[in-house]
Amino acid sequence: MSQKSNGNTGPSDPFKVLRISRREFTVHFRQPTDMAGRYGFDYPRDADRYPIEEVTEPTTGKRTHKALFRGNLSNFKDIYLKNAMYSPFLHKYNYLPAWLAIFPYTTNSVYRGGSSMHKDGVKLDIELQQLIGDTSKLSASKYTKLEFVSSNPSKLTVSPSSMSIKDFISRGHKTTVVDRANKKARKDYILKRAILIKGVKNQPLSKHESITVYAISANSKDLVGELMVHKNSQTYKADLVLVPTKTSTGINKKASESIEWYLKYKSFNQALIRAEIKTEEPFDLNKFDTNTDIESYIKRAKKNSHTPKSASDGIITAYDKYGLGKHEDKSGNILSINQKGHKKTYIFLLDFDITGLNGRAPPDYSTGKFSFGNVVLIFKSGLSNYETLVHEIAHSLGVPHIFEPSFANQYKFYQGFSDKVMDYTWQLGTGSDNPNSRISFARYQWNLMQKDPSIYKL
Repeated sequence: MSQKSNGNTGPSDPFKVLRISRREFTVHFRQPTDMAGRYGFDYPRDADRYPIEEVTEPTTGKRTHKALFRGNLSNFKDIYLKNAMYSPFLHKYNYLPAWLAIFPYTTNSVYRGGSSMHKDGVKLDIELQQLIGDTSKLSASKYTKLEFVSSNPSKLTVSPSSMSIKDFISRGHKTTVVDRANKKARKDYILKRAILIKGVKNQPLSKHESITVYAISANSKDLVGELMVHKNSQTYKADLVLVPTKTSTGINKKASESIEWYLKYKSFNQALIRAEIKTEEPFDLNKFDTNTDIESYIKRAKKNSHTPKSASDGIITAYDKYGLGKHEDKSGNILSINQKGHKKTYIFLLDFDITGLNGRAPPDYSTGKFSFGNVVLIFKSGLSNYETLVHEIAHSLGVPHIFEPSFANQYKFYQGFSDKVMDYTWQLGTGSDNPNSRISFARYQWNLMQKDPSIYKL
């Protein structure tokens, strides 16, 4: 059956749009590489689900090509298909949509949780991917153009509304290997910054919305792709306390001044969280060196002889006693700064190092069980490494490593291959460097951070 266009409001019945006829390609939205971190964008990386990378098996040490996602593939698909509108109808093509999260552009009278951060919208790349193993020529396709349709044009716009297939052909294609062992490949046609997605002013999204893509021929309109846009009528706030700590030389003020911009515009904004430095509280331990424990702490700091535990335990104990941050629970009991039950995250910028460690987010065991705490330590060697800073703060907001099993982590990947913030900089088994900048949060991590007890709803 064919489906006539019903304007810009999306298909009234997606089953009528989903034709039985075979498609030659699917269409995918991608983030320009230089815009990573500027807004929330998560998509299924090829290497996560196809055997592209050579990995080391932890138990055997054997090297083999595998997908980077470890575990039940249905869990991986759920990251992208859960709450998707039309992508499940493309399941036979193994289609998974990308997800976009942008702040609503609102006046305070409409919603105080808005921001001008994304008021001009975001431009995305468009990838037309031929089906794996398809060797037909795109120039011979029955389809002549793509059409882009917003599920709610009164709140979410897309421009242009259509583009010619010839635009893709004229730029040629790249060959993407998706199975190195069996030498399977795919042709990808890419248009850079080709599509503008923009929220309408004072119209936050109260539910997830969609930009659907249709391939148009002389007598048909077939669903070939989708971008999911995360609801943004609820946004969030993290109150951060920056504590430049002095044991000897202290912290260069420029190191702390440049941190706030990165935290606000290139990290937690991906999860619709406004990470704001609530206050800066310099902490000079030398003022309290009559305390024998602090005197010992300073001596170890000057010799760079602290262990991770002694560095974190000592600074937390000192700040609980002498710092400005005083917190109580609902019953009036005094809380340590590292205990859950208050709404601040303390970031200690330290002027000493621990060998092999740029930062640490010490856990909270005050209840007798493991819990993510509210304290982050950034050592001297990590002060200019904002990837480490965001990685450790994310731990304090309840996000585990992507390669470690835990109660909060049903999504497990091989270590050291991705651009995800919660990955490591090196690959397990070989020690090879991770070739990517660790700057992206996955969609499931957005949700984890939004639910952390220290996060405010705006």
